Amino acid sequence: MKLIKKALSVLLCVVIVLSGTSILSFARPESEDKKMPLIFISGFTGNSLYCDGEHVFPPSFDGITKEQGVRLVKSLLRGFLSRNYSDLVKTAGEELSELLDEFKKSAVNPDGTQDYNTDARKRPANRSYGFAFGTAERKIEDALGYYNTFDFVYDWRDSLVDVADDLDKFIDDVLRLTGAENVAIFGYSLGGQVAATYLRFYGSLGKVGKVVFVNSPLLGTKSDAATLDRDQLDVSISSALRLASFLNGERYPFEWLTEKVGIRFLNRAIGAILDAYVVPVALYWGSVWDMLPLEDYEPMKKQYLDEKEQKWLIEKSDKLHYEVMAKMPEIIDSALKQGISLSSITCTDCGIATARKVNGDCIVSAHGSSGANCTDNGKHFSANYKQLNTTCADPSHSHISPDRMIDASSALLPENSWYIIGEGHCQYDEDDYAVALLEKLMTGDSLKDVHTDPAFPQFRYGSSYINQVGVRFGDREMGYVGTGDDKITLENFDCEYRKSDDINVKYVKIRNGLLTRRININSLLKPGETKTINIRKLFKM
Repeated sequence: MKLIKKALSVLLCVVIVLSGTSILSFARPESEDKKMPLIFISGFTGNSLYCDGEHVFPPSFDGITKEQGVRLVKSLLRGFLSRNYSDLVKTAGEELSELLDEFKKSAVNPDGTQDYNTDARKRPANRSYGFAFGTAERKIEDALGYYNTFDFVYDWRDSLVDVADDLDKFIDDVLRLTGAENVAIFGYSLGGQVAATYLRFYGSLGKVGKVVFVNSPLLGTKSDAATLDRDQLDVSISSALRLASFLNGERYPFEWLTEKVGIRFLNRAIGAILDAYVVPVALYWGSVWDMLPLEDYEPMKKQYLDEKEQKWLIEKSDKLHYEVMAKMPEIIDSALKQGISLSSITCTDCGIATARKVNGDCIVSAHGSSGANCTDNGKHFSANYKQLNTTCADPSHSHISPDRMIDASSALLPENSWYIIGEGHCQYDEDDYAVALLEKLMTGDSLKDVHTDPAFPQFRYGSSYINQVGVRFGDREMGYVGTGDDKITLENFDCEYRKSDDINVKYVKIRNGLLTRRININSLLKPGETKTINIRKLFKM
C-alpha cells in the first residue's frame, strides 16, 4: 500500500505541475525598526484553498485504499496494452471520486464566476506576521525578526494583474505597521512573477527596495504549455520522481530505471487524465494563462478561449503578456535605475516533469526563470560555442556554466543570477548552500553580484540530500577540473537530521571526449561524510 501511495503521489506531482479584519497590533522590538521588512510571496498552489471554511486544496491521498490503488494501476496497464485510456479515465473517476469532487470546488466557470464559495483566506498585514515554513525561511525570519516578516496570501488562480493590485495594498499596510520606507520581496516560483508584475505597474512608487526571484517563471514555463497542448506533453518520470521525493521527504529508488525503460506511453495516459479532470477545472484560472510563454500564448488562446465569452480573462492575460512578460528586460532595467536591488536564483539540469527535453527544475524552465540561453536537457554547448553577451556589458566575464548548458551572459540579470545545477524546484530549502545564499541576499546588501564572494559563485552544483552523492576533483567546486587534478572527493549529502542513509559508491565513470573509464571504488559513506580518493593510483591498477 505504501508503494501504491508513492506511485499515486508521483502522478499527482505531474498533474499539479500541469496542472481584512483589524486585530490588535503587537509592539515591534526596537532592534527590528531599522531593518527593511520582508514580504514572502509563495508560488502556484502555495496557499491552501477553502470552501465554506473547509479545506479543499491541495488534495490528499490519505483516504485511498490499497484495493483502489491496485485497480488504478491495472487500468493503466490495460490502457498501455490497448492504447486506449478511456478505462483509466473511468476508473480514476470512480476510485478518486471524493478527491475529484473536492478538486472541482476550485473550478472557475467560462464567465469568470464560481459555483462554490472557494477562496484562499486572504489576510491583512497585521495578521500575516512570520513565514517560517522551512529552513531558509526560518533563518531569514530569525535574522530580520518575526514582526518584520510577512506572508502575503493570495488566490493563485487569479490573474497576476489583479494579484499585483492586492500586493500594492498589502505593501501599504506593511509600511504603515512598520514605519519603514520600503520593503523587500522574496518571490518564490509564481510569487516572483507576481513581484515582477508589481514592478511593472507600481515599481516607480518607491515602495520596494529589494526583490529576490527564486525559480520564478518570469518569461513563462513550458510545463504550463504542456497542460494545454498535447503535442508538447512529454512526461519525464525522472523529473516527477525527483519532485515527489522532496514533497514526500524520501528518495524514490527507481529513478535510474526510468533512464533505461521507455515510458512514452504515459504521455497519452497523463493527457487523458488532464483532459478529463484537470483542464475542465483549471482552464479559466488566470494564472494558468499568465504562465504561458509568449510563443505559446496566442496559439493556446485561439484554441481554447472565445473572444467575447472570455473577454474578462483575455484582457488581463493580454496585459500580462504584452505589458509585463514582453517588456521584462525594460522592467528589470527600470527597477535597477531606481536603485531597487534585484537578484535571481535558478535551479537547473532536472528537466521538466511534463516536458522532459526542456532544461529546468522539474517545473519551471531555466530560460523562463532567468532569461538565459540554455541547451535542451541533457545537451551541452559545443566546444567552440562563445557566450552571447547580449545583456552582459563586460566581455571579459565568464558566464557559461561548467556543464556548458547555461549561458548567463544573455540572462535578464547576468551579474545577479545564481544557478544551482541538479537541484529541483522545491529543493533549495534542503541545500545548505542555497539556504546560505538566500539568507545572504535577503538579510543584507554585502553580496553585490556573482563576482563579490568566491563562496557564492554564479554556478554551483546542488547538495540537497535528494541528490545523494557529490563528486568533485580535489578541493575544487563540483563541475570544475584542472590538468593536474588526480584526486576526487566523494560526499554523502544526507544529513543526520534527514534519512541518515549510508551510501556505498561502487564505481565512478570518467569521460574524456569519446573515451570512458570506469574506476571501481567500493567506498561506504556515512551521512555527511566525505572521502578523497587518488584516482591516478586506481587508473594504474
